[in-house]
Formats: sequence, C-alpha cells, structure tokens
Amino acid sequence: MAAQNIHVIHLEVDEDTLEGDYRFLVDDCYVKYVSINGNGILDCEDMCFTPVLIPSLPPFPPGDWNCGHIAKNDNGKAAFAWTRRENLPSIGDPWHPFRANILDLDIKNAFKMQSNVWRVKIPELGDRRVVAKMANFLWEVDYYHFETQANYWIRDMGIAPEFLGHIVEEGRIVGLLVEYIEESRRAGSDDVAACRKLLDERAWLIDWESAVRCDETAQLEEEMQRLESELEDESGKGGGLRIEEDFGFAATQHALYRALSEPKIETPVLHFIGSVDTVVSEERSLRLVEGCVVGEGRGKVVYHPGGHFVPASQKVYQAALVDFIREVLGGGGDGKQGREEEKAEDMDMPF
Repeated sequence: MAAQNIHVIHLEVDEDTLEGDYRFLVDDCYVKYVSINGNGILDCEDMCFTPVLIPSLPPFPPGDWNCGHIAKNDNGKAAFAWTRRENLPSIGDPWHPFRANILDLDIKNAFKMQSNVWRVKIPELGDRRVVAKMANFLWEVDYYHFETQANYWIRDMGIAPEFLGHIVEEGRIVGLLVEYIEESRRAGSDDVAACRKLLDERAWLIDWESAVRCDETAQLEEEMQRLESELEDESGKGGGLRIEEDFGFAATQHALYRALSEPKIETPVLHFIGSVDTVVSEERSLRLVEGCVVGEGRGKVVYHPGGHFVPASQKVYQAALVDFIREVLGGGGDGKQGREEEKAEDMDMPF
C-alpha cells in the first residue's frame, strides 16, 4: 500500500479529556473529519504536534467516507473505531456565480492569516491576491452563512472588501472568497470619525457573525456607540503587549500601544510560531516579530508544525533554544566556546 499524504488543515484538542477534532487533507484529494481519543495513545502536546501525530495515526481506510473516529483498540494501538459518510451542513443562500473547489486553493502552501483564514491565489481570478475564509468544523458553518448573507446586503455599497465567490467542498459550500486589501490595518481610536462618515446613511456593520438587517434608528445608533467604545477602548483588551501565562506575548495595532515598538524592541527574543496555532494567528505573531529586532544576535524566528505551545519535548527545538541562549550570552551559536561541548540534540533536557 502506497504511503498516504496526510496534511492537517485544522485541529482542536481538549487538554483535559484528550479529545481532539481534526480536519485532514488526504492525498491532496479528500477532506476528512476525524475525532481522536488520545487517552493511552498520545499526550496533548503530541496531539497538536503534526510530526509526531501523523506517523502515530493508523492508515486511513479506503472507501466513500468523510467522518471517522480513532481510539485505542484491544491491542492498545490507535485504530479507526468507525468511518461513515455523513450529510454535512452547507452555507445556505449562495448568491455569487463563482465557485472555487477547496482542492484548488493549495491550502497546504497558503499563508495562514488566522485559524479560519488563508491568503490564496486562484487561477480563475488571475494575479489577484484573495482571502479565503471557511468553516473548519461543522459548528462553524453558521458563522459564515451570516457573513455570506451580510456581504450580499452590502455588495454595492463599497464599504467592505469585494466578495469574489464561494468555497465548495464535495458539493457543499463551506466558505467565501473576498479580495485581499494590500497594506491594510485594523481600525483604532483615531478612526471613529472616518467610520461614521463612511457608514452614515448607508449601513452600519459591526460584526459579520451576528449581522442582521435593521431599520430601527435607535438600535442602529446603539450599535454605532458600541463601535466607538470598542475603537476608543484604552484598557489594552485584546492586545497591546500582553503577557500570556507568564511567558508569551501577543501584538496589536491599537494606536495606544504602537509606541512600545517604535523604535523596535532590542531585547533578544526567540519567537516560536506554530503553523496550526488556533489561539494566536500567524499574522498577529508576525506583527510582534516586526516590532522586534531580529538577527545580529538579537532575535530569531522558529516555525514548528504544531499549535499554541513551545515544543519543548522535541530535540530539534530544544537545540534551537539552547543555541539562542548561547548566542545571546556571547558564546556563539555553534556549540563551541574554546572546547568541544555536548550537542543540544544529545542533552538530557529537564523539560
């Protein structure tokens, strides 16, 4: 049997129950939704770390199925407990004539902006850079139904990126395509007046997921006031330079905190970025990188094919950490300080 080509499009794992939900691309031809009970098979970190996870999976069985479940069998090995074809939900009321098959988006090589958002290129749309937004799991379909509907309402108003079409997976609609706005930024407290001017007497759009049509002036004004409070908020909520669990940082475009990285932060920082991070998007992580001096002994960026964690149990990333510390302390990153030293890959790490 030929080796299978398995790619994780998205994953979510409960660290307490070790129950995980996965969206796999198999052999570049099939999208499979698989739940995994990791108890007795994998720990939480390995369930989120694709180089360990994928070799630990049992072979995907042939057949016409789109949903499955993996658990420990009677021999203590990971095995498919069941597979079946389910009638999965679709985004309703599609209105744009263009459809793009998910298999044509080259998701494996696309730039992941957020957990559900990729920057892609589509041959039918020429050289245009396109944003693909889609439901990774079944319970997210309604979110994009509302966003698709709201885009129809405002399609001729010029207040949002151009809607370019729908994303199709095995006949059902799972997402949408919009134009990519070059050099865009998040709105801040300085943009309240501009937002009012743009939206006044046409439409007030606060949130895609909960968008509804409304003709009540008082309710619309209340929504606009809520927009102002969000843009003018100075509490640092949702960003700034935030400490997470005493070790992590996240970046924002909030105007109040831009001065923190102007000029760039010179404190040496080793940035670990997980390619399937569902907590902090790669785009946001890279904004933090842009605010720091990288290179010349000041900082480095290390990508790993996992989630929102530092892969401390993997020797190659332990080596990157040790090498970074040595470089910062002046010992150089080659593992030599006037004498031969043990390689980081061979060290017995306490973590």
